Amino acid sequence: IFFLEDNTHNCLSQCNPGTFASGNICKKCNISCSTCLGQENYCTGCANPVYFLDEINQNCLAQCNPGTFASANICKKCNISCSTCLGQENYCTGCADPTNFLVGSGAFL
Repeated sequence: IFFLEDNTHNCLSQCNPGTFASGNICKKCNISCSTCLGQENYCTGCANPVYFLDEINQNCLAQCNPGTFASANICKKCNISCSTCLGQENYCTGCADPTNFLVGSGAFL
């Protein structure tokens, strides 16, 4: 099987980085993605090294969303008991359940 590269019209045995296979055509990933899978906005790597790959939505962000934390340029989900966390999934900076309370170490009761 060969893939037609959309911008150069060359036939390739596989799509180049920064493109993805759509049928038998290699199409460009979203500009924020260095690599993507199956569709232009499903990033598997970010083009800008200061961006973070959101593991939940597979897109590239300037900063991680609430409920996630940054680890090696990847936004990972906080523990289910945390509304926000810092540096690791169990270091809560806010509780998802308002009846839980944070203790000095960032753990919850």
